[in-house]
Amino acid sequence: MTFHAQHRWHPRGAAPRGARAKANPLCRGIDHLECWAGRLLLMLTVLLLPVAAVAMDTGVYHASMRTAQAQIATRRPATARPVVGVPAALDPIQRPVSTQVRVTGADRPAYLTTAQVTPGTAAGTALHVWVDRRSGQIVSGPVSAAQAARKATWAAVMAGLLLPGLAYAMWRCLRSALDRVRLDRWQDEWQRVEPVWSRRYHHRQ
Repeated sequence: MTFHAQHRWHPRGAAPRGARAKANPLCRGIDHLECWAGRLLLMLTVLLLPVAAVAMDTGVYHASMRTAQAQIATRRPATARPVVGVPAALDPIQRPVSTQVRVTGADRPAYLTTAQVTPGTAAGTALHVWVDRRSGQIVSGPVSAAQAARKATWAAVMAGLLLPGLAYAMWRCLRSALDRVRLDRWQDEWQRVEPVWSRRYHHRQ
């Protein structure tokens, strides 16, 4: 490698990238490797992006529906009525408060338990709730099909965002590793060329 070629090359980015690398006589094998690795990552990202999104959407939806089926098997709908009225809150944000309620239904005799009730709820107001079949505690309702679909959609969107980000991170790591290799080679070649160049320079003086 001549000094002129080394003078035009810089290990941190002056090496030609992309399509220019093939036609440039200064490009080495490692530069071509970087070019083709970038193309391969881009192609894989384009091909795998719809596959990953569909797989994530389908997988999360079916997992959510299995959870819903398990919840339906252990939870029952019931009616809860506050024993005493819950006064309205002065705070504009109506945060639910805990109060005693009488629960009926759920294939068991009426019983008392606690539930989160919106401020301003009058005593005896019928509230549709879900209760645990064994403990009788008020729990959240089973996951609905609409909730499962929304969760699956968000998962697909996240997959669509994360896959290109992962590919770009791999690309940056590869470039950083190749730049270190180029720098080491440049230093080795400069150690061989610099003494010859120095003698020529001093001779001209």
